[in-house]
Amino acid sequence: FNTFNSFHGQVKKLNYYSYVQYKRGDGWRENSNFEQVGAFVGLEYAFSNRLKLSFDYTNMHYLSQQAGGLRDEDFEIDPRSSNRERNWFRVNWNLAALRLEYQMSEKVMWYSRTFGLLANRTSLGLQETPDVPDPLSNRDLIDGTFKNIGNETRFVYQYKGLKGLQNTLLVGTRIYRGVTNFSQGFG
Repeated sequence: FNTFNSFHGQVKKLNYYSYVQYKRGDGWRENSNFEQVGAFVGLEYAFSNRLKLSFDYTNMHYLSQQAGGLRDEDFEIDPRSSNRERNWFRVNWNLAALRLEYQMSEKVMWYSRTFGLLANRTSLGLQETPDVPDPLSNRDLIDGTFKNIGNETRFVYQYKGLKGLQNTLLVGTRIYRGVTNFSQGFG
């Protein structure tokens, strides 16, 4: 099952676009299914024809049951089978960006974008060799969190060069900080 719904429009100087998508599926193999929800909102406000402020936000949540536990011989007998029913994978992310664009003159533009990510990734399952069916004992848990923030600012200058050719000079900076934490143990 998959559904995608979006809407967009403009109210005076504000443009907007958003969507929500939902997916769900039962896998071809036993113990393999998934569910995903994604959403996006984008707003852009034009203070004038030279100055714009934009904001984007994206969220995605994904949960998947992971089939597993087959040796080659098992696969030859029944490729749709699975010896493990407790393997899971989950992702949740949040992305945001704020942009400011200023056309200072016909030839000079200033652009700044601040962005960030808050996300996590978790997997839970048996990491034994494939010939071991799910023994209903402790599984391995791998959990990670991600926190990132940054800014990119640049000046763009358009000018005529030798023989009248169009040239672009771009000067900018980027600052970024990312923190990732992982833990692993019995789940």
